This record gives sequence, C-alpha cells and structure tokens, in this order.
Amino acid sequence: MLNYEEFEREFEKALEKKYPEAKIVRQSRYKFNKIKKGFMIEGEGNIHPIVYTEDFYEVYQRFEEMDLVLDSIDAAVECDKMNAYKDIVKDWNQTKEYIYPYIVNMDKNQLCMDCHDYVYKQRLDFAYSVYVEIADDDGIACVNISHELLRLWEVSEEEVFAIAEKNAKYDVRPMQQVIAEIMDKDVSELDIPEDEVMYVVTNTTKNRGAAGMFDFDLLRKTAEKLDSDFYILPSSIHEVILVLEKEAPSMQKLKELVGDVNRCHVKEEEFLSENVYFYSREAHQVKIVEVN
Repeated sequence: MLNYEEFEREFEKALEKKYPEAKIVRQSRYKFNKIKKGFMIEGEGNIHPIVYTEDFYEVYQRFEEMDLVLDSIDAAVECDKMNAYKDIVKDWNQTKEYIYPYIVNMDKNQLCMDCHDYVYKQRLDFAYSVYVEIADDDGIACVNISHELLRLWEVSEEEVFAIAEKNAKYDVRPMQQVIAEIMDKDVSELDIPEDEVMYVVTNTTKNRGAAGMFDFDLLRKTAEKLDSDFYILPSSIHEVILVLEKEAPSMQKLKELVGDVNRCHVKEEEFLSENVYFYSREAHQVKIVEVN
C-alpha cells in the first residue's frame, strides 16, 4: 500500500491522465478547523473544481485500487451542479429564504474566515456567521456568505443576519429521545434513567445547528419551561447539549465530558469548542464558565 506522500504523487499523475485537456494545479485551502491540500482541475469555463487528496486517500486505503479512486472522482467533480448552485446564490430574492446562521471556533477559523472574506462577528469564542443551505436529492450543499456576495445582493450585514435568524428553526429535545431515534428504538427500550436532565439543541435539518445556543428567545422559553438555568456543552458545529443546572454534575465532570466527546466522536472539521457555557435566566445571557 502506498503511504500518503506516495499516493499524492500517483494521484496527481492519475488526474493528469484522466483530464488531459485540463491543467492540474496543487492547492491548499482553508477549511473549517483545518487546512486541506488537493488539486484544482483548471478546464474551460469559470468553474474549477478542487479534489482534496486526503478524501481520496481514504478511498484508496479501503480498496487499494487507484481505478476505484478515479471512479469516485466523477461524483465529486460535478461542474453543472456547481454552476447551478452559483446561479441560485447570485439571486437575492431566490436565495434569502435559505440563509441561516452558524458558528465555528474563532481561534481555529479566524484565518479561514478572513482569507475567504466571510461575513462574521465574534460571539464569545465563536465566529458567528451566515450561509446559504441548498438541499437537493443528493443531500445538502452549503455556501458560506462573503462580503462579495453582500455587494452583489446590495444588502447589509445587519440585514443578512436578521434574515438568517428569522429563517432559523431549532428543536430542543430530551437526550433520551435523540438516542432512541439513533438506535431506532422506543425510549422505553433504553437502559438509561428516565429523568430528563440533558437536552439536545439543533436545527430542523441537523446541519450547523449549534448556532441555536445564541437564539436567546429559544433559551428563555426553554429555561422557563424546564424551570432551570442550564449549562451548554458544545457537541459539534451541528448541535449543543443543555444540562439543567439543578441536576448537573461537577464542573470538572462537565469539562471532562466535553473533552471525551471531542476526542472520540467529533470529526476534526466539525469540532466546536473545549469550553463549557452557562445560560442565566436572570442575566439572559450566555457566558463561558471558567474551570479551575
């Protein structure tokens, strides 16, 4: 089996052979929480897809066949669809109902946000930003909103954030219910305590739903309903977990839980934070909890 460096060289040669009319150019791109390296396929037109080496190395590791790797590229390089997405995003009236907020870790992503000129503002240790979510039969495509798009649309940052927050729809559900759905079981079949202490917050598509921790109307109503302030544990960019203060374990245990989830269950590109947060009904705010 080829190691990563050997695969990268062979992958480049294979791309040159597969796309003889195109120019294959090495690229490094800032992605959320990481820098990814790959190759841009510069053909005719304005759309030049990039294939990321590590993604296809995973395919190679499973099958050890370069032909299968090359076959899988066809699904990744879909210029017609990319053009369609680009055309949709250009039209503000067609796009505005599909704009939503999202959050990523500020320290890990400030270079990424600034490099791409994405629209964002800092909230606690997060970059709070906005994106367009386009759903089709193949899944969900996300287009992060840049200042260039704002100029094209002729809208302000304030307007696009207001639209995104109006569009956002979040669910708050008991952890038991979420686990039961994942396991395709009834809650009564689960061998876990019945007390509802932990709740999962995400959006209706379960994609980039952690921004719900800044929906203060949602937080207020949830705290009133549960009659408790709560800690907020970052699970990933897709969801956060609420732990009722009146039932919470020690801060050290909460911190350890966040660390365990990040190490064992969260992909690098979906990492959100190592901190624990707290929502106070009296102050009506979220703050970072300092752990000694």
